[in-house]
Amino acid sequence: MKPTALEMLLTSKTRRRLVAEMYGKGRHDSVRRFALSLDLPYGHTHAEINRLHEAGLLTKEKRGNATVFGPMLTGDIAGALTRLAVDHVRIRENDGDVPIVDVTEQLKRKAGVLKYVRKLREAHVAATT
Repeated sequence: MKPTALEMLLTSKTRRRLVAEMYGKGRHDSVRRFALSLDLPYGHTHAEINRLHEAGLLTKEKRGNATVFGPMLTGDIAGALTRLAVDHVRIRENDGDVPIVDVTEQLKRKAGVLKYVRKLREAHVAATT
């Protein structure tokens, strides 16, 4: 099975599953519920959600006693990440029903997204050092 563009971009399986769940399915939930529903260790889930939130990719709000995280719905990166996540979810959930394009072709089409993400990472690194 060939990797999706999201798999090439996000090498952490936990982070990739969280992004696919939030951006690909539009889900908002607590760390505990994400960990339980995705059968992930709570500590890994908490750490990855915090990383994604610190990078500005997730929203965070209080709902009663719970802190709920979800996809950032505005901005260029949100739109790009949503498209990558939706493609990833569609391919993985319908494996066999959807033709999987060679990853190099996916990356060529997503080249603008990848350049933008690289620039964001560089700016984030520069701002934190």
